[in-house]
Amino acid sequence: MELDLIEIAGIPADETIADCSIQPCHETLPISSEWPQPCEIWRASSDLSESEWVLVEAYAIRYGCQYDSYLAIHAPGRQFFFASNGKGIVSAVKRGKRFGTFGGILGPKDEWNNVVAELLQYCKTRRMQLGFFAVGQDLKEILASQGFRANKLGDGAIVDLTSIDWKGKKFEWVRRQTSFCLRQGLKFQEQRQCEHDAIQWSVLTEELLVIEGMFLADRSHKSRLRHVVGEFCGKLGPGQRLFTARNEKTNLIEAFVVCNPSLGGKRWVLECFRRRPEATRGVISFLLHQIMQQLSDEGVQEADLCMIPFVNCETPLKNDHWLTRKVLSFLGNNLNWIYDCQGLYHFKSRFRPEFRDLHICIHPDINAGWIHFGVMECGFLKINFANVLRRMVQHFFKRHDRANMANAKS
Repeated sequence: MELDLIEIAGIPADETIADCSIQPCHETLPISSEWPQPCEIWRASSDLSESEWVLVEAYAIRYGCQYDSYLAIHAPGRQFFFASNGKGIVSAVKRGKRFGTFGGILGPKDEWNNVVAELLQYCKTRRMQLGFFAVGQDLKEILASQGFRANKLGDGAIVDLTSIDWKGKKFEWVRRQTSFCLRQGLKFQEQRQCEHDAIQWSVLTEELLVIEGMFLADRSHKSRLRHVVGEFCGKLGPGQRLFTARNEKTNLIEAFVVCNPSLGGKRWVLECFRRRPEATRGVISFLLHQIMQQLSDEGVQEADLCMIPFVNCETPLKNDHWLTRKVLSFLGNNLNWIYDCQGLYHFKSRFRPEFRDLHICIHPDINAGWIHFGVMECGFLKINFANVLRRMVQHFFKRHDRANMANAKS
């Protein structure tokens, strides 16, 4: 199945996804005989055949350009919109009369306008409201031309691997974290399932699942935040890559990162960070640094450090929804003990990414119902009160240090 997926995605069979450095393609993929007919353009994820899943995976790998493009296709309760003639695929969640789409449009960029028009027409005939989450500037402009209203949702963080050299004062902090971790005996390694036998891989994944459980137990939320962060379920999807930091003194894996493919190998999304509570200081920084160095050596052009939600949403956009702007700004500025978006922004800024505006775009209009949709769908209200209280205390005693954290103004 994986070989078929790679071939459909346009990558030669003698190359692996990990070795891929091809440019993103802009022509449509050959239309499979499995492409749904116009009478069944919406398909639930549970109803997709194996060959249809291969098609969805291929589009996500080759055309996905949002941080959550690959993440969104595997989220539970997903419905897929298949545009006519292989123009593209959209992944969405239905709640009442609202369709919320995540992961953007999986298809050639020059077909985005046609896919939006087709999807919008479908929703209009059924009196459905349509929303796109975490979209970049290019898709936002297409949506605006078709009557969508936009609010800023947060910042994306893209590292240009073609120009970065990790030298100079601006990367001093990153180099210091890496040097410290190396002195503590940490070893960076990519874990490929094909290089392990079944027993070795099972032992490895069990250890990672233990780390996953300990990491989530320490969070303010009782479970992962859907569409914001991923999770490790003990197996990798086609094209995903797994990197670990093992302590050679204790022989324990202290942290791991799962990376998702994007834009046909031009970009990789460093999406799922996990570490042990007692891990060496700076282990995640060490892992991200090592991963980006390896990707750069492979000829990959960009690393996506994912969205930081709710940050820098104060500035009004033309024709935006004032209540949504106030709510998102309040979340980003005042509720960091529930989700520390300011701390996350500060951490990711150490890698000197290009911060790009990400938006929520709604047709026909943004309203309180869509705020409720986003909060419930992402699971922001499923909190662990004991952990939240502990974090409130931590933030109080560190308030002077936090006042110096990086932000858009600084």
